[in-house]
Amino acid sequence: MGDLKKKIGLAEAAKTRESRSSAENSAAAVKNIISAVHSKEAPLKDKVISAKVNSETWDAFTSINRSRGMTNNSALNMLISNYVHDHKDILNGI
Repeated sequence: MGDLKKKIGLAEAAKTRESRSSAENSAAAVKNIISAVHSKEAPLKDKVISAKVNSETWDAFTSINRSRGMTNNSALNMLISNYVHDHKDILNGI
């Protein structure tokens, strides 16, 4: 009987350690996200854009993004960032 209580006690202790570790990792992840948001790594997005798009094209764009696990907004931000990166030589000439 003593061995059974000891095994149960060890299992509970292991679960407690795991949950504490998980909570600490979650807290660290939240802290990292908050730091990134407040740092220069994540500049404030203060522009809103609007565009007219063919319905079929938009539906295909949405389907592709869903299959990739992305939002349309994230995909558009990525496309714009890549476009600016690919054409920064134009900006250097200004």
